[in-house]
Amino acid sequence: MRTRTRATRSAAVAHGGLSRLTRGLMMAGLVGAPAGLFAEDIKYQPVDAAAPAIILSGYVDTSIMARFGEASSSHGTAGFPNTLRSPGRLYDDPAKNDGFNLNAASLAFDKPLDDSRWASGFHAQVLMGPDAALRNLYSLAGNPTDIGLNEAYGVLRAPLGNGLETRIGYFSSPLGYEVYDSARNPNYSRSYGFYLEPKSHTGVTLNYSLTEWLGLMAGVANNYSPFLNARSVDPWDDAYLALLTLNGAWFGQPDAQLKLGYTGGHTATSAPTDTGPRIHNFYAGAHLPLPVKGLTLGLTYDYQANYAAGVPAVFFFPAGPGESYANATGLYLNYAVARWQFNTRAEYASATAGNTILVNYDPFGSNKPMFGAHDDKFFGLTETVDYRLWRNVVSRIEFRWDRDLTGGVPAFGSAANPRKDSFTLALNLIYLF
Repeated sequence: MRTRTRATRSAAVAHGGLSRLTRGLMMAGLVGAPAGLFAEDIKYQPVDAAAPAIILSGYVDTSIMARFGEASSSHGTAGFPNTLRSPGRLYDDPAKNDGFNLNAASLAFDKPLDDSRWASGFHAQVLMGPDAALRNLYSLAGNPTDIGLNEAYGVLRAPLGNGLETRIGYFSSPLGYEVYDSARNPNYSRSYGFYLEPKSHTGVTLNYSLTEWLGLMAGVANNYSPFLNARSVDPWDDAYLALLTLNGAWFGQPDAQLKLGYTGGHTATSAPTDTGPRIHNFYAGAHLPLPVKGLTLGLTYDYQANYAAGVPAVFFFPAGPGESYANATGLYLNYAVARWQFNTRAEYASATAGNTILVNYDPFGSNKPMFGAHDDKFFGLTETVDYRLWRNVVSRIEFRWDRDLTGGVPAFGSAANPRKDSFTLALNLIYLF
């Protein structure tokens, strides 16, 4: 009988024991390859001697949603397919109205960095379900898919100063108060700011903590686009990423944080090559505990400058015709008491007529604004109540009100019956493991 080593037993105890699925993956050779071996030697290494600190996690995200004040039902009608998306909305599109939804299932594998001087690790997250396609996950052939990678990257730490961490692969944008994984956000629906921000990049970043309260990140990616491994037309016309983070010690509050970030580069209009315009995103976000126990305040601002393809650039910033912009301001008020969480989000977004990011498109496929070109202005108010009734389950109900403040033809409803307001009621259940 093979005896487990002390290191193996310690790793198993530290992580609460390996799951049956993890053990199966180790036996299959999908995880657990010991460090320091050549490829031809791996098959001879006993499984129990490997003892990698691989953490398996995931979730199943479901919802029930109804939207009031819009043109058609979730199923569409003859001659009017319900592909109409409300401006600034992601992952809660009209196809999910009036019914039960599987949003996404996620499976993630993590090897965190240990305390060694030359540490290495990785993160890989697989998404399955309708939200994977809405996430703009494209295969290398350029086709949308219901199965894809949300992130997949390796992390290396070198003992330079306080430790320099290098991340290379496919990763989420460093900008934003919210993320793709709904359970990590205070609200079920995403904000206007999240809608404006880049979603992911294929590239490399360098992360360094100057002090316990000041961190810097700089990076370069193939381009601005979320498409996996997408290339720019010009191989040297990459996207550039930067983030400055001020943590609690600087504020005198351990849980406080301020982030200032930038991302800019060309974007692809179709995968896997880049033929699109140049986009610059600027982000500022703060998270501050308030004097009342359990009460926190979040403040965000997003600004996006969008320049038409082919416009000559001056340094990193283009000049000339074709410029448009969009911006969004958000306020988050979160109160947690016992098993309850009350999360309020108020937001305002605006965009010039030339910026199509907040425009409602014609559902007949013309890819033109349904109500003509005009500046867009929207207000949103979202209230989410979260009660942890079951262990490892996020259970929350949300009401959201959006109002078109443009002054022209309202964006909601139909062309024959435009509406200024849209109301959404949703129940969101997420099982975490």
